[in-house]
Amino acid sequence: MNITLTAPINKTVLSGGNITLSWSQSGLSGVTYNVYVQQNTGEFVAVATGLTKMNYTLSNVDPGQSISWYVVAFSVGNIVAAVSETWSFYTSLTLTQNGFDLLLSTNNTDTCEIASRDDWVTAQDDPTVNTSQLNVGGAN
Repeated sequence: MNITLTAPINKTVLSGGNITLSWSQSGLSGVTYNVYVQQNTGEFVAVATGLTKMNYTLSNVDPGQSISWYVVAFSVGNIVAAVSETWSFYTSLTLTQNGFDLLLSTNNTDTCEIASRDDWVTAQDDPTVNTSQLNVGGAN
């Protein structure tokens, strides 16, 4: 049996809120799943146990978080059948200065997004806000 994590994509930056973790598996039927999550540098904690579906939604994830997660599948008799790899995602912090919205990720990269508009609103309020990626000190 094999568990493949499918979303969110490993090492992606999200805006926070409700985030659905999803995965697929091959090899066994009738399995249940436990989902383990680590926030920032804390311990991994089982946030869901005995799931029969292949997704779980984390509710109200705050900005500025580093989240790692993995899934364990159990076959009949509560025997560990498979363990996924561990994936991570990050939730951005948003700073607004002089009409620019700077989305800062917490993944220790040199990448951020900048969006600008004369009558400033956030991209969550108005999907027509233009965004660009700025690489600072990184490879182009």
